[in-house]
Amino acid sequence: GIETSVTAAPMRTLDVTALYTYRNSQQGMPVVQYIVQSLELPKHQFSVVATQRFGSRFFVASLRKHADDRSAGG
Repeated sequence: GIETSVTAAPMRTLDVTALYTYRNSQQGMPVVQYIVQSLELPKHQFSVVATQRFGSRFFVASLRKHADDRSAGG
């Protein structure tokens, strides 16, 4: 798989980071008996984090995450 991110500072007190992850994992043998796919990992995942700073001691961060419904293991 791959993972990449980009960060921008559109204002002095604001940072915005976008992250993308692509997984194409192949799970061969079950980790737990009779469980063929042990982890439900999304194939595509996208996240955006915005952090606003207020002075030197206080900040607010907001996270938005989206993942597709297709798993990487199957």
